[in-house]
Amino acid sequence: VAIAKTNKSFNVKFVYYYIFTNIRILEQGFKGAGLEHISKPYIQNLDIPLPDIETQDKIVAVLDKAKSLIEKREKTIKIFEDLLRATFLDKFGDPVQNEKKWNKKPLKEFGSIITGNTPPRANKEFYNDNFIEWIKTNNIIRESLFLSKAEEHLSEKGFNVSRYVDENALLVTCIAGSLSSIGRSAISNRRVAFNQQINAIVPNDEVSVYFLYWMIKISADYIHSFATKGMKRLITKGVFEKIEFIKPDYNLQKDFEQVAINANDLLSKLIHSKSQLENLING
Repeated sequence: VAIAKTNKSFNVKFVYYYIFTNIRILEQGFKGAGLEHISKPYIQNLDIPLPDIETQDKIVAVLDKAKSLIEKREKTIKIFEDLLRATFLDKFGDPVQNEKKWNKKPLKEFGSIITGNTPPRANKEFYNDNFIEWIKTNNIIRESLFLSKAEEHLSEKGFNVSRYVDENALLVTCIAGSLSSIGRSAISNRRVAFNQQINAIVPNDEVSVYFLYWMIKISADYIHSFATKGMKRLITKGVFEKIEFIKPDYNLQKDFEQVAINANDLLSKLIHSKSQLENLING
């Protein structure tokens, strides 16, 4: 459905921003048992508050500037990620092709593998306070090195029947509805419990968690090749433990770790700035 401007009482971009930041208004209009669709009358009857045209223009100017800054932040974040990827490949080569002939080991030799779990939902006492965060796959964000803050928490009783890791573990999505989500990973910078869709690697003394994170990030297609087919994509703990990767000298891993930590400090500031700008638009 196209909206044509027929008079000077409204700024089309103002209407766009209003709908963009209130997308639930459109979602409520989708109907149909098979292919859901939205009708023209529903669009025509949308109630959109319109201040005077001067105010609309001012709002649009501010949001245009914020949107432009978000796009610039996204490009800069991509440049930093490409730089880190290039640094990794220069130092270690492709971790799948292994043109530098490093020793290859199964993931179980990089550290302890732990599969998360869900404390029984029937016991409400397991979920009734904020004793510890309970991490799910939506807390493993593609552009973020560390886990995001969990919305749901376990009580101390729930924690006692949960599986958890301390800081500097790598949490990897191994059950997901889409193949692209399989292998997504993030580092824990605090103690967290997590669900059964996630396998965690607690690195041993010969492995840098930052090296491990970037190796798995770069090897997404390789990780995907181990997932089951079908509606639900899955890599079992048994299969996950056997996936082979290069294991270079620990000192080289630590050299890369320092580069990754320094770059992540800048990346975190960029991601925070981008988030603030997105909040500005939504507000």
